[in-house]
Amino acid sequence: MESPFDTPTDSPRSFAPAGFRGAAGPSRSPEREGWIGRLRKLGDPRAPAGEGPHDGKPALEIVSTQGAPAELRAAALRALSLHVRGGIPLEEIAIVARSLEPYAPFLETTFGGLGIPFTSSASSTLARDAGAFLALLGVLAKDFERGAVMDLLRRPAFASPPSTADVDRWDRLSRTARIVSGISDWRDLPDCAERLPPESSDVEKARARREENVRSAARLVDLLDALERERGRWRETKTFEEHGAFLRDLARKHLKPSDSAQGIERIIRAIEAAGKVRQAALGDSRKEPAVSMEDVEQLARTAAEMEDVPIRGEDAGGCASSMSCRLAVSGTRR
Repeated sequence: MESPFDTPTDSPRSFAPAGFRGAAGPSRSPEREGWIGRLRKLGDPRAPAGEGPHDGKPALEIVSTQGAPAELRAAALRALSLHVRGGIPLEEIAIVARSLEPYAPFLETTFGGLGIPFTSSASSTLARDAGAFLALLGVLAKDFERGAVMDLLRRPAFASPPSTADVDRWDRLSRTARIVSGISDWRDLPDCAERLPPESSDVEKARARREENVRSAARLVDLLDALERERGRWRETKTFEEHGAFLRDLARKHLKPSDSAQGIERIIRAIEAAGKVRQAALGDSRKEPAVSMEDVEQLARTAAEMEDVPIRGEDAGGCASSMSCRLAVSGTRR
């Protein structure tokens, strides 16, 4: 499976930190010249295989992870290691991806949790909140599809964010249980955790891990049961106006309060406006037909695009400059 961190082989690119101007810049240590040289060589198809500085360190590292949050955390830890152990200033470190869309919702929590300052065009709270809102609608409209559930639970704007350890455990357990969707399958997860093979040859450790897995799975079921009750309420709504009122209440109850909630409000107003247009086309004498929650969820995504609400952050094609000692997180267009 191709990772967004892969370098496109059909479009070689070179990278230099902001402000780098080759020999004209300030003097640099041999170690720093070494890594800069390696990066420049990676983007130069004319460079012979035997040339370039070598200091015994690998030119390429491959890390196996599951999901965008884990990929981002691995990259952030690598950047932190380069800074703390390698002495490389943060303004000379960049994390580059073909697109930042999968990672934008997790930038603030990932880098903030590690104490790493960063700059990125994709770090807006507007993108974070609107993305979490659409993720919440997706969970309900898609009958608790496993991928949608995991996406929502990792969103920092979710009102009751579980611990990373819990979400990782739920991801692993639900994969093992082969859950696809449906609240009934999720409710069986604690029993599945109880029946899993021992995770350790030590009897006491195996028992403790099994018990923690069962307790953790039960916490997830409680959380999803609360959302299932919201799903039942949503199914009872019929008109666009009713859907709008329900969605406002849903966002208020299950998303963290934010100064950038105007993105969510713009989406809801667009949905209500669609209802007015529909009623005008039908005429005042005809009753507005019922609208399903699945149709409204699709309309919400369309409305986000039409209202120019960033769902997962914008890919600006790179970071123009580093104004302070901050790590640059940039996207590249293919």
